[in-house]
Amino acid sequence: MQFRIYQPLPGRTLTQELDDLLLQLYDVKTNFTRVYFSDVKNQLPVFERHPLAKKLNERVMAYVEQPPLDGSKVALQTVEGDASHFLFQSIRFAEECDGQSAEEQTFEAFESHISFLKEQDLNLKDNCLRTWCFVHDIDRHYDGLVNGRNRLFEREGLNKDTHFIASTGIGGSFAHNAALIGIDFLSVDQTYSGTIRYLQAADYLNRSEEYGVAFERGATIDVANERYFFISGTASIDKQGDIVHPGDVVTQAGRLFLNIQELLKDGGGSLADMQSVIIYLRDIADYVTIDRYMRMRFPQLSFLILQARVCRPGWLIEVEGVAVKSL
Repeated sequence: MQFRIYQPLPGRTLTQELDDLLLQLYDVKTNFTRVYFSDVKNQLPVFERHPLAKKLNERVMAYVEQPPLDGSKVALQTVEGDASHFLFQSIRFAEECDGQSAEEQTFEAFESHISFLKEQDLNLKDNCLRTWCFVHDIDRHYDGLVNGRNRLFEREGLNKDTHFIASTGIGGSFAHNAALIGIDFLSVDQTYSGTIRYLQAADYLNRSEEYGVAFERGATIDVANERYFFISGTASIDKQGDIVHPGDVVTQAGRLFLNIQELLKDGGGSLADMQSVIIYLRDIADYVTIDRYMRMRFPQLSFLILQARVCRPGWLIEVEGVAVKSL
């Protein structure tokens, strides 16, 4: 299984960029695709009429407004290869959620995935490996995500003494005004669920529950002869949970990659095993600096830089990623 990033040549019409992506994916079979738009309300209708949407809709597809910062209108992250033991689901709300709070939408999204897993004789606690939680106007609605997830996890028996789920909670917008929350789920069947392990780096990062948030910093799973590392959204923080290097995006990037390095080390991996990363920037003015930083420090690593507000204003940058190591 491989997580790949596709970007079109920027600076053209949306249709031209979609044509470009369609050519890149001509012989590619995807298991899951997330589409990143720069202006979802205007672009989603165009995308839905394009042949690329028909191709991607053959499997699981998700979308979110998180503008690619290279100047393109759209970008893709795909999951390719043998994903026969993994289950993907994307929850996006429409007009029917009008009047619901972010907490209510979060709870309902997790309920939907629990029902989906029950159909496969699976459950959230044992089989859900990774979530991506997108929050509209995150500065206002992040607490709703946290409260809804905490409430559901308590009901399902997930706590600091058992485990939580690896996750990213990040800003993102949707096609419908009433949608405050969108969540993508990655779960695994019983064949390999017993190999899931949760990553810690106690000398560098505190446990998320220390400031009332329920997620794991990262997780690994061994499938056949490979170990997959799923690194949650990681920022420039220390083992007390305090922001390190406030106001300096480059030194924050250095610290967060140190945190990721230590999480990977806990699972027997290293930064050299990283397959791809998604980079979220709060301020678009930091794009050139971070793009240069990544190309100089990680010249072989596939990455995508998006505009998305992080859950704490002082975090200028957040990074998530997938690593793979042969066993």
